[in-house]
Amino acid sequence: MENREEKAAGLGFLLKNKHIEILFRKTGENSWHWAGGALEDGECARFEASDGFCAVFQKTAWENGDYDSRKKIFRLSGVSGDKWEIRFCGEEKNLKVLEGKLRGMDSDLKLERKAGVLDYIFFASSDHVSSEQAQGMARIAITTVLLIGFSIAAIFSEMEWFPAALCAAYLGLSWVGFRAVSGRAAGKLWPRRLGLAGDLGMVGYGLGHLGLSGLALYPVFLWIVIGYGLRYGKRFLLEATAAGLFVFLAGGVIGEIARNEPGVFLGLLIGLGIMPKLFIEMIGQLEEQGRDLRRQRDEAEELALTDRLTGMPNRLFLEEEAARAVRRAKAIGKIGGIVFLDLDGFKGVNDRFGHAKGDALLKMAARAIEKSLATGDSAARFGGDEFVLLIEERESPEDIIKATDAALKGIKSINWEGEKVTASCGVAFFPMDGETFEDLAKKADTAMHKAKVAGKDRWMIYDPDMSKKLEEEAEIEARMREGIERGEFEMFYQPLCKMADGGFAGAEALIRWNHPEKGILGPGYFIPLAEKTGLIVNLGDFALQASAREAAEWVKMGLENFHMHVNVSAKQLELEEFPERVDAALRESGLAAKNLEIEVTESALVGDGVVEGGVFARLLDIGVGLSLDDFGTGYSSLGYLRKLPVGQIKIDQSFVADIPNLQSATALLEATIAFGKRMDMELVAEGIETQEQFEWLKQRGCQIGQGYLIGKPMPSKQIRQIIQRCQGGERLR
Repeated sequence: MENREEKAAGLGFLLKNKHIEILFRKTGENSWHWAGGALEDGECARFEASDGFCAVFQKTAWENGDYDSRKKIFRLSGVSGDKWEIRFCGEEKNLKVLEGKLRGMDSDLKLERKAGVLDYIFFASSDHVSSEQAQGMARIAITTVLLIGFSIAAIFSEMEWFPAALCAAYLGLSWVGFRAVSGRAAGKLWPRRLGLAGDLGMVGYGLGHLGLSGLALYPVFLWIVIGYGLRYGKRFLLEATAAGLFVFLAGGVIGEIARNEPGVFLGLLIGLGIMPKLFIEMIGQLEEQGRDLRRQRDEAEELALTDRLTGMPNRLFLEEEAARAVRRAKAIGKIGGIVFLDLDGFKGVNDRFGHAKGDALLKMAARAIEKSLATGDSAARFGGDEFVLLIEERESPEDIIKATDAALKGIKSINWEGEKVTASCGVAFFPMDGETFEDLAKKADTAMHKAKVAGKDRWMIYDPDMSKKLEEEAEIEARMREGIERGEFEMFYQPLCKMADGGFAGAEALIRWNHPEKGILGPGYFIPLAEKTGLIVNLGDFALQASAREAAEWVKMGLENFHMHVNVSAKQLELEEFPERVDAALRESGLAAKNLEIEVTESALVGDGVVEGGVFARLLDIGVGLSLDDFGTGYSSLGYLRKLPVGQIKIDQSFVADIPNLQSATALLEATIAFGKRMDMELVAEGIETQEQFEWLKQRGCQIGQGYLIGKPMPSKQIRQIIQRCQGGERLR
């Protein structure tokens, strides 16, 4: 074979998802490039289809080979000269094209149409059967039919053997002609016409010799004419039809069929003139319909594997690709990675800008991710703002992290509405962390959520301890759901003190879990998980209702001027109907709205799911108060304090703990107290544990105090006793 390295050629086949994968690329006489490497004589290369089928291709120096069903090996089948081919002989469902062929060094892979039943019946030519060969095969078949017919007639009737001998001689000539045209390119047209004349002449001779019985050969006339048209086209169909009419007419006259059965003969003659053209047109229409159906099927398959919004592949596609990638990584001794990528703060994007702009951001993110991918890697959108990357054939985990960094940088490069766009990623390696997509995806997702918790805009690698933690959380969540149904949660109350006179100012309601096995559990054990799982809404509703009922009992005890402080999470504030839930709790308990203080943290006012003035304005209309909890530990946005109807600031205990010894802490507290007074906001100091702290805050004008010095969180019975003592003139401090 001629060595022409500048004209590289390729072999491959079409997979079910319409992707052509080049298996070999020949760049010289004995050099085959495949998957980034060279394949020399005798070496093997592996290929894995998406349905789990694994094939091994081996260059066998042009020795004939076949398909080994036990070893799953496709061996090259060489053909002499400059023509060679690979035959895919397996029964695998994903192989849509059964044969790929390359002629010479210049041509690309040719995807051929799979032959149908009619092609075989009429001996239609194909990419590996020339028209002359097809005509030769048809001639052999026709002559064989005639030979059998004449032989039967000679045996069972008084007909002479000459017609059979003539057919036998013509059959021999046909075989010689078939061998002569095999492997040759198309030549002049006169041999085709001569062959047609010989075929029709033999059938016409039989028609004239047999007389009326020769009408049994009528289908053979159609067979010859239609087959000739299929092989050589419409122009030659007209020639074959005209020649067929002439021979049929001559044979009918010689055999006296036209005189004995004129009506039948005329009908058959007209049919011979019309039917071949109609038949071929019908075949063409059927093929066109078949192509339409295949196109529709391919479009449906492509749609099933594509995300409609972004145009990226979807989960189904990536699952198939990942399964193949894992098998390949194990086979070649390399590693890969599944990367879960989730946009940071996307829910807030939809809330603030609307879903149309949110969709636009998703499309931009998809393009940025695709642009960051290296050759051979792929990505898919799983839904919402979650994307998954499949990183293949890397030498080390560091290489996969580089690909992850590239994706994160691509996200950061997005210029969208003047906003900073970031993402968080979780990475799981295969085959080390798992060999199934479900397992790898779960672990990568776990790592991604850890990245969110760690501060977002970063990646985290999956660690087995994450799964252990996940299992523990799942167990706590299930147990928490049971606890809510069984009424295991209860409210404790920590008293608030009026700094000026030590009187009772109210209490902060704090939820506790009365676990049947672990005893009383504080919020640190279950609140973070409740926030993560959404159970915080259920617990928040319980806390609100129980606290309102308890406060209503205090009113019945004669207590009037006090506030029941109830903590509310960001997820509760995101509920549009939250003010109605507050109002329902007040009406059900009979508590006046003025006695209820809603506590929110600074972090609940900004970031994901921010709810600005609307909800708080409706709460203010109901008449409840709004307290900003843990002031100084979150965003400390004075802008939010200006816009929201905050009536009270609660100074976090971390600042109170350092007074009066730490100068920076005292300076911050003095500034905060002064700020609160200027804004006409009531100040509550949390975490007071010493008398010295109490006196320092009192002297500087802090109105309300809270902490262990004043009283620890306690159940309903104990707080009521304290209220009774205060009503009797006793002071908290």
